[in-house]
Amino acid sequence: MAQGMNKLNEALASLPEVRELLLSLDAGTSPIAVSGLSGVHRAQLAAAVRHKTQRPLLIVCADENEANRMAERQENGSWSRNL
Repeated sequence: MAQGMNKLNEALASLPEVRELLLSLDAGTSPIAVSGLSGVHRAQLAAAVRHKTQRPLLIVCADENEANRMAERQENGSWSRNL
């Protein structure tokens, strides 16, 4: 499963919008906000960014329920949860 997730993460990282986001991170631009994605897609984008940068991410959620869902999606994905 991890190999499949890595391929998905690499495919996402090759999208122009994600490449732009990664360039902004490399340039030290902050904060960076992402909108217009469903929860599962935000989780996958976060996993792809984490995979590509190998750096910790801070994900701000609207409430505790959303934070728990995001953490669960990350645990079911390819990177670990550190709360």
